[in-house]
Amino acid sequence: MKNTFWKRERIEIMIALALFNYVFLGAEYLFDNMMAFQTDSGGVVLAQSYVLGSSTVGFLLFGILDGKLRERAKKAGSAGAGVLAAVCLWGIQVHQSYGSILAAGLILYVLLGIAGSLVHYRAACRYGMEEHLAETVGVSYAIGLFLQFFENNLIHNAAVEAVILTVAFWALLFLVEKRKVAGSLMEWNLYESDPIRHPYAVAVTLIFTVALMTCIFATLDNAVTLGHAGGSMDIGQWPRLILAVSGLVSGVLFDYEKGR
Repeated sequence: MKNTFWKRERIEIMIALALFNYVFLGAEYLFDNMMAFQTDSGGVVLAQSYVLGSSTVGFLLFGILDGKLRERAKKAGSAGAGVLAAVCLWGIQVHQSYGSILAAGLILYVLLGIAGSLVHYRAACRYGMEEHLAETVGVSYAIGLFLQFFENNLIHNAAVEAVILTVAFWALLFLVEKRKVAGSLMEWNLYESDPIRHPYAVAVTLIFTVALMTCIFATLDNAVTLGHAGGSMDIGQWPRLILAVSGLVSGVLFDYEKGR
């Protein structure tokens, strides 16, 4: 990586992406553990599928809301999302009933879907036409996984986990708002500088690829979650670090020789 990689602006974007990965995966871990108090391992996997699926709604909602809401409404919405996420995380860790945990998880992951769509959009607008894009994503993913690993092994209290995840989510929203101006400056010429020759073919290919990756990942994720909820394994232990290293290595390989 060149010295230009470690600029303050890029570091802030990477931290925001890392915080999203950490909160998304950390909240899933907390949700699974709390849901295990109310149902069996198969029920945990099914409930997890529901909440992770709801994040897709959030990803799609961002595209609608971003173009229709005024700046003041967006700021109010960001503040409201922070408060609502805190309430949902607290509701999950209390684990009073199956319904309350599931409802809190569904709402939380819609919010995480919106936040994830926003932070990835900002990163794409700012660095989509520059070098080191894959390295930026890979480093962010690795940092997020390392944060989750350390939290899982150092914190063993659900209430404390919920507080830490809440603070991380607030920090994510703050960084995204801080980098909003820098991202918006790139939006107008993101496609004009390098237009896509066959946009519909690219869109269909991208949708198919993401769907295929989702099916593969979800199958593996459900398998290990089934074992985790059943008590035969703990998905928060050292093998998870392999996932972090793989993300980092992939970023370096994809950017090797300017993406060749």
